[in-house]
Amino acid sequence: MKFQERIKLELCKLLHHLCDCNLRHRIEAMISFANVFCSQVQVNQRARYDQVMDALNLSAAMTAKMTKEFRSPPSDQTATIIRFKCFVDEGESPAPPDIRFQLWNWHIDMLRHCGEHVEDEKHGNNYRVVLANICHF
Repeated sequence: MKFQERIKLELCKLLHHLCDCNLRHRIEAMISFANVFCSQVQVNQRARYDQVMDALNLSAAMTAKMTKEFRSPPSDQTATIIRFKCFVDEGESPAPPDIRFQLWNWHIDMLRHCGEHVEDEKHGNNYRVVLANICHF
């Protein structure tokens, strides 16, 4: 099909605009998720800090050990909170299960959106099914 040069140019501009809108929407969605997620993590971290500080019967050494996370640099705090390689591997992370589930679910959705096939290595089950079963307990 042959088009005039002006029509080709307008089609290119239209496609470029649509791609920009789609990309802008994806970036805005990622920023929105990050904003909500970070605020939830900060609220949770503040609640955990207040809980440690309200415990008056702790020794100085125990208090120092429990507040180590809060005295470290922000990058270390972030690494500590989101330190888990899969949803069931949360032994080291102080984040509650709902925050871990939200981050893990977003991660799986991003992998799927990028075309990655995500399966449980042991059983061949879909991770979402496994996560739903874990959260149901």
